[in-house]
Amino acid sequence: MAIILALRPRGLFGRALGELLLWSMHILANFFTAVPLVFAVAVAALYLVVHSPFGYTLLGIRESEACMDCLGYMVLSAPRS
Repeated sequence: MAIILALRPRGLFGRALGELLLWSMHILANFFTAVPLVFAVAVAALYLVVHSPFGYTLLGIRESEACMDCLGYMVLSAPRS
């Protein structure tokens, strides 16, 4: 199914294959500019999630489930085999 969708002549969203917003990815300069931009956005998003209160909660649960449970966070322990 995914191969059929990927091989459609107009792409998944009705845009020509190799186009990202207004840039054509067939031009190497656009491609080599878009890749670091997408990477930077992904790194920034991960940094924001990890250094948010949610990220610190996940870190605390990873380090000590019992301590986070005592602090009032809802910790659901998965059975370990």
